[in-house]
Parts: sequence; C-alpha cells; structure tokens
Amino acid sequence: MDRQSIADFEHRLGFSWLLPAPWAQQAVNHFEQDTGASVTLTRTGDPLQALRQRAVDIALVRGDFDPPRAARTVRPFPV
Repeated sequence: MDRQSIADFEHRLGFSWLLPAPWAQQAVNHFEQDTGASVTLTRTGDPLQALRQRAVDIALVRGDFDPPRAARTVRPFPV
C-alpha cells in the first residue's frame, strides 16, 4: 500500500488498555504526520473480536493471541 492509499482512509485503532498513554499518542501522531492519514482511537473490551467484526482496522493487544487469518501481526517488543 503506498503513502497516498494509506492517507485516503481513516484508520480505526481498537484497544482495551493503557490508552491514551504518552507512547501511544506519540506513535499515532507520528503515523498521522508521516502518512497524512488519520487515526481514530476506539476503546473496546475485545480488540481482536472488534477486528474480526470489522469494527476496527487495527487491534492493539498484549500477550499471546490468535489473530484472524488475514491479519498481519507486529511484535514491537521481544517476548
């Protein structure tokens, strides 16, 4: 996906914990500045379920999880 394609969408980030923490707000701000896209934060009890139901585009989760088949996963910190 190129920069223009990313900027064409509002990205819905689902989370259940810790937001808005300073690091999360900084990451969202950097993403928005770098891509021209916008991010809407959505608090939900189960971010993965919200992702499966397409209520959010990005699920922020902690620990081990079973991602949906077509999902990409990123582990920013070693486990």
